[in-house]
Amino acid sequence: MIRKRAVRTLLGTALIPLLVAALPRAARAQADLGHLDDATVAPRGRFRVQISSAWTRFDSRFAPADSTKRTIPLGAEYSFDSLGVVQLPALAPTQSAISSLTGSPFHLTLGHTAAAADARISVTPISVEYGLTRRLTIGVMLPLVRTRTVISLRVNPLGTEGNVGVNPAKVNRNALASDSMVVAQLVNAGATLASTLQACQANATANANCPTILQRQGDVTALLQSTSSFATAFGAVYGTNTQSSGAPVVPVAGSAADQLIRTRLTSYDSSYQAFLNSGALITAAPAAAGGVVGTQDLGTLLQNPAVAGFDSLKSTMMISTGDVELSAKLQLFDDFTDSVKASRPGAFLARATFTGTLRLPTGQLATPTNPLVIGTGLGTMAADGRLAWDVQTGGRVGLAAAAEYLLPFGKTKSGALPIGDGAPFPPSTSGIYPYTPGAVVRVEVAPRFMVASRLGVSALYDFMHVAANTYASAAAGNLAGAVATLDGVTSAAGTQQAAGFALTYSTVPEYDRGKVTFPVDISFTHLEALSGAARMAKYWRDQISVRFYFRRGAL
Repeated sequence: MIRKRAVRTLLGTALIPLLVAALPRAARAQADLGHLDDATVAPRGRFRVQISSAWTRFDSRFAPADSTKRTIPLGAEYSFDSLGVVQLPALAPTQSAISSLTGSPFHLTLGHTAAAADARISVTPISVEYGLTRRLTIGVMLPLVRTRTVISLRVNPLGTEGNVGVNPAKVNRNALASDSMVVAQLVNAGATLASTLQACQANATANANCPTILQRQGDVTALLQSTSSFATAFGAVYGTNTQSSGAPVVPVAGSAADQLIRTRLTSYDSSYQAFLNSGALITAAPAAAGGVVGTQDLGTLLQNPAVAGFDSLKSTMMISTGDVELSAKLQLFDDFTDSVKASRPGAFLARATFTGTLRLPTGQLATPTNPLVIGTGLGTMAADGRLAWDVQTGGRVGLAAAAEYLLPFGKTKSGALPIGDGAPFPPSTSGIYPYTPGAVVRVEVAPRFMVASRLGVSALYDFMHVAANTYASAAAGNLAGAVATLDGVTSAAGTQQAAGFALTYSTVPEYDRGKVTFPVDISFTHLEALSGAARMAKYWRDQISVRFYFRRGAL
């Protein structure tokens, strides 16, 4: 028989499984769903089946403590007044090479980006428990998880914000041929002048230009060295052949950098003409970018391993099972089963359970090559211990509380390289950095009031602290214990608080009294994040749960 009055506390299970606190951790979409329940166990010889559906959404994250804002839009991470080497460190060599070509400092910028994004996570956990004894219940939980991040990205809406664009030599043979000709003409001019200098040094009358060349040997040597450096930098930026087609981006035609480079080429040609008393030697021109980077161009650039190596910066969806959980729950004590004590008016009743859970890494990790993907599992095995209390007084007022500690062990099979704030795009080698997820400590409290025999209302409060991820030192280059920002995921330790409410409906008490033929519990919960460490999600979560009871053999 299902314990009488047990459901009065069950009506506080509105709090149960209700919490998603660290959803910004992309690899941990399910990790914070939990299967929290009240301090009840399944009756001996009975199956208890619970099916839930939870919907979590967020479009902003909590701001750093020193920020003037409380939250930051989710898309802000990919919104920049100037997208350059700070965000894409892989473009730093290109910026340096263009500075060398222009002969002046150059600040590479792909231009302005504006992004709006929101995330949705849907979890349907199906759990089956069996009352092995009066005090011991065993169970298994299989979650079905769907994650989706939608992003709307605009790049350079005015068409004038950046100073570089896609290198045409990457897709146009004529452009590559023009760039190759520039390098060839620079090399040939240098070789001609060098051989002339050598001949004049051997015989001062070998050439009519020898007097000038010998008189200005220092200038000639400087010109040869400068030409060599310029040709090398030019080839690195614009390209020289199909095996070396240059950098992903080059200066936009007509931009200040483009004009400076053309001016320097003209200057080189004039210098060689003066020393060699010849016609024009450097007549080819660089194939500049036809325009600034557009939205599609940026997606293509981010897919390039030389830039970021992403699948793409676009809306994503992942559907798979989450992490399967195996559990055992032990009833520590239960005053609700003491019929004498429970029958006293205004009696104070309490019970407690301890649940041990093994979480298996059956879910999918977020993809390191797409910063917007939210994974469906933790990525490694984890052990969980949960102590739950349930108290009630006067028949209508009660309180449920739980304390939990989740300890992951072992490293994930892949992970993103930890990099500093301001650089949301990790390098393309990010898949080789496994890590151990940080431990989670959580406390939940839920006072409740019974409105009627079947209907209860609860207030919910959740506190959670997540420890920092620990990275492998061998693969990550002395990054053991590193704390950093990666993949739109905060890997630094952080604390989050959330609150909400719950409504519950149950026929179990009346089933115990023989008034209904089928026992069922139904609950609805709503939870919102109130505060959190930098980059933790400002989320909303709704959940509906239905719990059925069956005798053995009835399934």
